[in-house]
Amino acid sequence: MATATEGSAVQGNPMEHAGKMVDEAKALSGGISQKAGEVRAYVAELDIPGRIRENPLAFAGAALGVGYVLGGGLFSRPTGWFLKNGLRLSFLFAGAKALTSKAAATSAAKPSKPKRARPSGSKAAHEND
Repeated sequence: MATATEGSAVQGNPMEHAGKMVDEAKALSGGISQKAGEVRAYVAELDIPGRIRENPLAFAGAALGVGYVLGGGLFSRPTGWFLKNGLRLSFLFAGAKALTSKAAATSAAKPSKPKRARPSGSKAAHEND
């Protein structure tokens, strides 16, 4: 069994150990203060209050969205319904846009044929009389 004197000899001088801990704590405090200053400068650069004054509805919408997600609404039935129907609508609009652009490209590529006037003595002219 080790005695108290043997234990202190193995671990070193407690005052030296305490001094090292104080030095490490000061270094850590200096690093934290430096990072805090960087974060303050970054936040001041963002000018969040000014941006909120410029676009209050965007920030209110973002706050509602974050609250909805944090409140557990992400995995709810209404969210599933909105996602399902939103995806359906987006595919519907994308398909309609693709079809209309393809139809426009096809009609632009083919010149339209001029309609020929039928002579007055033709069979179709007598049927209408």
